[in-house]
Amino acid sequence: MSNRDDIPAHKARLAERIAAQRIRLAGQVHDLQPLFSLADRGIAVVKTLRAHPGWTALAFGIVLALKPGRMLRWLRRGAIAWRTWRWARGAISQYLQSRQSHV
Repeated sequence: MSNRDDIPAHKARLAERIAAQRIRLAGQVHDLQPLFSLADRGIAVVKTLRAHPGWTALAFGIVLALKPGRMLRWLRRGAIAWRTWRWARGAISQYLQSRQSHV
């Protein structure tokens, strides 16, 4: 048997493998759908807040005036989360750059 005779069989095996991978991926994506929905809602909220900065500032001011302790606690948590995010992003970036330089 020559190499040319193996090509159709090889293509058929690849097509079967791809079909199985698609089925498995569809199941995995389906399991992640709630997470994707939550992320989409979060993005929509951020877009709305950015589109209406005046209303956002007003709401922030009202909550600050009515419950300053709670607002300050959440501001502190937000600042910690922001610093953690910035640190993690930098660490991941450095790690990826070091891996690329070794390749």
